[in-house]
Amino acid sequence: SDLTLDGAVGTLGNLVKGGQDPTRWTALFTPGSNITDAANMIAIASGSFTDLSGNPGAGGQSAVFAIDTAAPTTTSFQLSAASLAAGQSATLAITFSEAVTGLALSDFSFNAALGTLDNLQQVSGTNQWTAIYTAAAGAPSSSNNTISLVAGSYADEAGNGGAARVSSPFAVVGAAPAANMIYGTVAGD
Repeated sequence: SDLTLDGAVGTLGNLVKGGQDPTRWTALFTPGSNITDAANMIAIASGSFTDLSGNPGAGGQSAVFAIDTAAPTTTSFQLSAASLAAGQSATLAITFSEAVTGLALSDFSFNAALGTLDNLQQVSGTNQWTAIYTAAAGAPSSSNNTISLVAGSYADEAGNGGAARVSSPFAVVGAAPAANMIYGTVAGD
């Protein structure tokens, strides 16, 4: 082929003459998957083409272009406490591999009978987000609870959907049942 990928990872389709303009040719570039690279070019070699008189053409290259087909990931997904008493709160901290958009409370799944998740916000100037998980006041004791982030519910700035993630297990310690005590005196004979 007359065209070469100069640092670009992907495939280049066939050259096609552009309609009525004999000086315009196009080819479709399809980037490879899971690539993040800011410095890519497509080049055409000198002498690889000629004009109608047979004169060889001068080579050239495209402008530098970026490729981002890599999905964002979570590098950390952790609740600040391994065990919560009924009514107690802990911070869920999520750190992403890059800036993400579209993250919402509805992107998380957990046992709603055991607690709530609210106050989702990005930590200013970082790839970290936090939310507050609060164990329900009347929650029963339960171990091995997790909070999950749904795959594809968030994306990086290039539109690549993010992967699923599950938090480390945590326990909810419900209130101990109250004993019913009967007070009184016993009369003797």
